[in-house]
Amino acid sequence: MVIGLLTCEVLENEMAHMLAHDPEIGKVTFVESDPAADSIASLKELLGSRLRILKDSAEFLPEPGISVEVLAVMLRVGLHMDKTMLRDGVKEQARILDDKSDVLMLGYGLCGNVLLDIEKQLADLRCPIVMPQNEDGSTIDDCVCLVLGGTDKYLEQVHREAGTWFVTPGWMKHWETLLVKELHCPDIATVRWVFKKADYKRVLMVDTGIGDRAELRAETEKFAETFGFYIEETRGTLNILERAFQQAKGLLNEKRKERGDVEAREIETEARQQDKQFYAEGGNTMSDKIFEELNHAVVVGDIDAAGRLARQGLAENIDPLTITEKGLIPAMAIVSEKYDKKEYYLPQMLLSSEAFYEAFNILKSKMKVESKGRGKVLIGVVEGDVHDIGKNLVRIVLEANGFVCIDMGRDVPIEDYLQKVLEEKPDFLMLSTLMTPTMLSMKRTLEGLVEEGLRDQVKVGVGGGPISWEFCKKIGADFYGDNEKEALKWAESVVGK
Repeated sequence: MVIGLLTCEVLENEMAHMLAHDPEIGKVTFVESDPAADSIASLKELLGSRLRILKDSAEFLPEPGISVEVLAVMLRVGLHMDKTMLRDGVKEQARILDDKSDVLMLGYGLCGNVLLDIEKQLADLRCPIVMPQNEDGSTIDDCVCLVLGGTDKYLEQVHREAGTWFVTPGWMKHWETLLVKELHCPDIATVRWVFKKADYKRVLMVDTGIGDRAELRAETEKFAETFGFYIEETRGTLNILERAFQQAKGLLNEKRKERGDVEAREIETEARQQDKQFYAEGGNTMSDKIFEELNHAVVVGDIDAAGRLARQGLAENIDPLTITEKGLIPAMAIVSEKYDKKEYYLPQMLLSSEAFYEAFNILKSKMKVESKGRGKVLIGVVEGDVHDIGKNLVRIVLEANGFVCIDMGRDVPIEDYLQKVLEEKPDFLMLSTLMTPTMLSMKRTLEGLVEEGLRDQVKVGVGGGPISWEFCKKIGADFYGDNEKEALKWAESVVGK
């Protein structure tokens, strides 16, 4: 019976090692491609006659008498630079492998949540799907968590140094594709600027024990020197990958018992597409030109122009809150939309954010917002996460509309939230995260509030890329918001307009 293996080029060393050293695998068939070239070369030496190479998976026929056979397809590295391309590529190849396999193993994690619901999207496949998992049964977040030994190991390292960039043998081999193209930067200088803005300091070399360690160290040192990082090392593991293979083989045995050699399949295609709609409020007739130009300055990341236009608006006696609401906030909505549509990437987001703050800080100093009847908000990014653009935007919108915000910053320890809730007695606690692994920090923060007897004293809202209403309810929060406007609407509904 056949395990269909679909994996990424960045795991080529680990996968080749597993396939070559598993005594239960009687035959390995690789579909020939540029991404698979190095793995095929390695396996030729390790497997000899146990390796078969085909130009197309359509040519594949199982070899009689072999208990466990693997049909492998390797996708090129860096597909996750385009979320749609990665998701569609995995789905397409999974469906092709499904026609030839009995169990399907995806050598991927969630990959920045792009594959968060991939099993649901492939629910119509005939084959059961196996993905690498943490010990608690949750899907591994990405290839870094996989070779570290789990999401908890990743979080341990992030807690030690939030500004950590992780490298593995496969990652170092393809770092220019994975880094330069992923960040959509024109050159290394721009990548260095992005790293500095994001406050990265350390490169952690994850040594899996496979391949040339001296070469890995030398490449890591060059990488660290290029970006001004300091280096630390940690030992990697293949335990999670081994568990995934064992699970796949276990499912083969179950299917063998249940239906022998009889195959029955029915393929139905289901695709879902969700569109986010953003809108920008219009300006009044006397100030339209300033609002329009300020909007443009933020969208294109013109920091000097943003500051100049903010001062010009104040000089013309336009209310600073009105400038913020009609010139700045709609601009960031446009930037977010462009980011979602892959028209903007991280460097453009950072430039627009800087332009936004340049103007907002000028306007904020002149704001006279009546806060009576409004609430106090404690807001921050949870422990282990340093991504704060979304959190900052929510804070700015709330402050611009009369709420007093206490910004805890990013990578905030759970105990700091609990202490601040006790001291400040806020009406709201708003927690943000962009990463799946740190969703656990949200849950633990809610549990801490309950344990300390503080839960009934504060309304809790959560938000960020991987968060959903389902997760919000599961951890006992009061609200989930997809953007700053929803957060404001909720806060106003609680305190009353």
